[in-house]
Amino acid sequence: METQEEIILKHLKRSSITQLKAYERYGIFRLAAVVYKLRQKGHVILSEEKMVKNRTGGKSRIAVYRLGGKK
Repeated sequence: METQEEIILKHLKRSSITQLKAYERYGIFRLAAVVYKLRQKGHVILSEEKMVKNRTGGKSRIAVYRLGGKK
């Protein structure tokens, strides 16, 4: 069975990921914690803040994570 770290790292090798995508696809609630652990292990993961419209029509800030270059 794959760990959450392995699942997210495999996904990041293909494309970027957000908390919502991590929850919908993999059932991972705490993406930031998984990203933190991967960074502690030496993986370069970049995060970009993005403003999106929420369900009430207001704006919310989300993080989009993607794999970076070598450390």
